[in-house]
Amino acid sequence: MGINNKNITEVVNNNYCAGCFLCMAVCPVGAINVTSDNEGFAQPQIDDSKCINCGKCKALCPECSEIESFQPIKTFVMQSISLDNAVSSSGGIGNRIGEVFLANGGSVIGCELDSKDGRAIHSVATKSQDLEKFAGSKYVQSDFTEVYNFMDNLNDNECVVFGTPCQIAAAKKYAELKGLDTDKLLFVDLICHGVPSPEIFARYLNYLKCDADKISGYRFRDNRYKGCLTAYIVSYTIQYREGTQKKIHKTSLKDPYMYMFSKCEIYRESCYHCQYAKQDRVSDITLGDFPKVLDYCPDLFDVANKGISAVMINTENGQKFYESYLKDSVLAEIKYDYVVEGQRNLREPSHRPSIRDSIYESVYNDGFSVVKDRMKKDRSLRISIIKNSVPANFKHGIKSILKKVKR
Repeated sequence: MGINNKNITEVVNNNYCAGCFLCMAVCPVGAINVTSDNEGFAQPQIDDSKCINCGKCKALCPECSEIESFQPIKTFVMQSISLDNAVSSSGGIGNRIGEVFLANGGSVIGCELDSKDGRAIHSVATKSQDLEKFAGSKYVQSDFTEVYNFMDNLNDNECVVFGTPCQIAAAKKYAELKGLDTDKLLFVDLICHGVPSPEIFARYLNYLKCDADKISGYRFRDNRYKGCLTAYIVSYTIQYREGTQKKIHKTSLKDPYMYMFSKCEIYRESCYHCQYAKQDRVSDITLGDFPKVLDYCPDLFDVANKGISAVMINTENGQKFYESYLKDSVLAEIKYDYVVEGQRNLREPSHRPSIRDSIYESVYNDGFSVVKDRMKKDRSLRISIIKNSVPANFKHGIKSILKKVKR
């Protein structure tokens, strides 16, 4: 990276900062604070009057040092035995892992979508009734700053930490620094495409709200309507001041926010050169979607439509957990290459489109109508919408017949 000064100033200035804020947690003099850039991404800000140039922030920064990573030992298609389509975005394995830790008296650190302002934050759950707040995908960067305080207060209890690969790298660094017993910790990362800023998502919720009182129950992926083998369904409830409400669900193909997300237009700059977008993983277990599931496991159509997860077991610690608690969720063992084929971010970072230079300024100045105008002119989007209107079981049936004919 060519960063020579002792603190992490150039990490931020060169757009390498991933926003994990490990630097702030380890600074011995409290010289690092949180600020927001003009796009709404949280950034570390160093108070030069306090900084003693000890170099600790840079030495521990995951973006400035090598992080041990692992080639998956085994790869599975899984569906939780307690899968609930009303809350899970895919196979419910994250929820299953959380259930195990809570049943054993441990805790779960994961990401929730704050119902008050739509901000994604990492919080802790110690009771089963609190676990549901972590369910479902959140396509926005989460606030990870409190995770280090949670880890300080584990009191030698078992804990699982969920996060993006860069967040997990930071949590592992912190656990090592504090001498935590890694046999009592499980780190689970998610296959990540990139993260938009909290600000642009907050503005999108305001755009949806319009003249109503508030938006509640927002879900980026709601499987209750069309299953998991079609484009994601976005759902939310508009609550009006007079007490009435309106429930909305629509394909993500017609959603301006998800349109920008799917085209990699609004990710944090560091996401476009992410060092974790590769086959080797930093976590004990990796969870993600398996887009090619029916190409390699055609008999799984019915269960796949309810929701499945690709699960990579990466370390001995992950292997022990799998052997003890996840075997009953296995639908099939597969080659890791099958998942890599359908997940570009297991091979390389998301590509930065040229519109990334201006998209935030454009949306912040002119609103989301500029995105909707682009969507109207996007021929490939219109084709995708038409294809998505064909029922998944019909498409699967046609593919099966064509395969038989070719034989």
